[in-house]
Amino acid sequence: MLNWIQGKKKRPSNGVISKKKPKTESSQKGSIKRPGGQKRNPGSTLNKVEDPYEIICYQPHECKYCGHKIEESEIIGYETQ
Repeated sequence: MLNWIQGKKKRPSNGVISKKKPKTESSQKGSIKRPGGQKRNPGSTLNKVEDPYEIICYQPHECKYCGHKIEESEIIGYETQ
């Protein structure tokens, strides 16, 4: 039993500890992959309904970038999700 415990504490037999290579700029550019999922997977997108049972209105009080008050601004449109 003692030999088994001592064996677990030993380094690999070749004595080399592998280190990850540093990432270079060329390896970080990314691969060219096409967007989308598998061809035969139907997906699970939710469809919009005409009469939702819950409506959540998000109305911030000021712009998160410039701090301008939203109440003083003109509404130019809206979007649904």
